[in-house]
Amino acid sequence: IVLGFVITSQAASVASDYFLAYWSNRSVAAVNAGHTINSNGYVGVYAALVFITGILFMVRTILINRSTSLAAETLHSH
Repeated sequence: IVLGFVITSQAASVASDYFLAYWSNRSVAAVNAGHTINSNGYVGVYAALVFITGILFMVRTILINRSTSLAAETLHSH
């Protein structure tokens, strides 16, 4: 379970970085072509990706903390 959250949270982080690069490249291309783009949809998608990434990292940290605490208790109780 912990490994699944580690992989998922890292994938979400990469996805948000990739989306930010995609958005930036489109914006630069639009400016170079003399156009403007509507950023409202991009902001919403990026905000959702960052929110999901934050939640996944928080859950991952709690799971790792809990599992290492339980392992330490088990190790030192015998």
